Amino acid sequence: MLEKLPADANESLPWAVLLHDIAKPVTAERDAATGKIHFYGHEKVGADMAEKILQRLRFPKKQTEEIVTCIKNHMQFKDVKQMRKATLRRLLMRETFPLELELHRLDCLGSFGDLEHFNFLLEQADELKNQPAIRPPLLTGNDLIELGVAPGKKLGELLHELREKQLADEIKTPDEARDWVKKSAQV
Repeated sequence: MLEKLPADANESLPWAVLLHDIAKPVTAERDAATGKIHFYGHEKVGADMAEKILQRLRFPKKQTEEIVTCIKNHMQFKDVKQMRKATLRRLLMRETFPLELELHRLDCLGSFGDLEHFNFLLEQADELKNQPAIRPPLLTGNDLIELGVAPGKKLGELLHELREKQLADEIKTPDEARDWVKKSAQV
């Protein structure tokens, strides 16, 4: 993977490469039925291990968080084609997505050489760039309160569901969002 690093690589990328599978030895388990070795949860354990290492090496906090985020999320990329649209969009909109994507590319090249998911994500990211900005939520908690939704758990659930519908392109405008809230909350 290190041999395949681009010359202009982000300074966090080599560290993400070196540390992304650091927990495989401590999470290795042999399946009694098949004899295969699995590394369940190595990304979470590895993120914790990497954070401690980077802190010990006195890395800047922001860079440590960036590297740890890449390590923690690197196994999500194998599932991108099965993700719901809203989940995929959240992945694409993460601040660390470009670094995570490059780690994924190098991981693929270093193992099986299959860039199918990488290419899919490039297409999805390109498609997202060509759409109107959807980052800001269509409505806020204050907007829902003005519509008659009482503060509390129900309000939070409505905001979450509304955001999911927005990211899935089911609701595209504030007016559509208000109509949906009125029907859903029965206000």
